[in-house]
Parts: sequence; structure tokens; C-alpha cells
Amino acid sequence: MTTAQHEARFPAPDDALSRAGVLQCRRGTLSPPPGGLLLSPSRAARETATELGWHQAPEEPLLSDQHVGVWQGRALEELNLPDIVSWRAGAAPPEGESRNAQMRRVEEFLRRLGPGPTIAIVPQTVLRCAMVIALGGADEAFWRIDAEPLSTLRLRRRARDQYSIHLTPRPVFYA
Repeated sequence: MTTAQHEARFPAPDDALSRAGVLQCRRGTLSPPPGGLLLSPSRAARETATELGWHQAPEEPLLSDQHVGVWQGRALEELNLPDIVSWRAGAAPPEGESRNAQMRRVEEFLRRLGPGPTIAIVPQTVLRCAMVIALGGADEAFWRIDAEPLSTLRLRRRARDQYSIHLTPRPVFYA
């Protein structure tokens, strides 16, 4: 859990893990895979990897959180309700990125994956995008997915663009 999640704010790339997030990582039991380890380009992802004892993992820009533009670091209460409704319907925040654009980034990442396990430490929005893509769902399904901080999503590619999924409350996102 990041400080932004704890304070109900929009994320920023330099958000730190909250004290609860650090403690959750320290209770994690997952070992690094023989394959690759990738990080979302964020402070929280780097801190999570460090707390799990995994060092020197490269950052993957395709796995970044949704770019929320001028909303970065702001609480929902600071925004106008019509703007929030529009954003939840798929519009981009001012100077930000739409959910559809983030979905395309995550889909590109999944297409590029090679064989074998890869662990990617990512924000919840990336995990949600991966689940929607894996299930072949509509964008509206994004808001129906609730994953706890440090959840693990295991995707297994069955065929081109076809996946089976397994979600458990553990620390990281598998692809």
C-alpha cells in the first residue's frame, strides 16, 4: 500500500510505500522466479522489490500507473463530480492518459512477453488492466475488479491473446 492509497489520493511516481505497505512486504513469502523481474517505474515498486529482497530489477515503462495529469497527488474531494464521472467512463484526466491508452500499454507488454515466468511489481491499475485483457472483457469491467495491495495475478497464455488467470493475495503480479 502506498501513501497515496492510504490517504485516498491520485498516484504520483514518487509515492512511497506506507508503513503498512512495508510491513506487508516483509511478510511476503514469494521467491524471485528463474525468469525475469520487472518493475513499474515508480518509487513504490522499487521499495516493494527492496523490501522483498529483490534488487537491481529493470523498470518497464509499459507497466506504469495511469498518468493522471494535473490530478496527480490530489484527493477525490478536490475534484468536480462531473470530471470524476467522465474519467470513470473512460475520459483522460486533464493533461493525463485515458484508461483505454493505459489498457493498450499493458496489452503491448503482454504481447511482448517471452516464454517462462516473469514477475512484475505493478500498481493496482496495471493489475486491473491485465485482468480485463486476460478475460477479454470490456473496459467497464476495470472498475469491478478490486485487488488488495500486494496481490498476485498469475496469467498463463493458452494461445495468442488467450489467458487463464489466478488471483491470490500475495506480493506481486505474475505474467
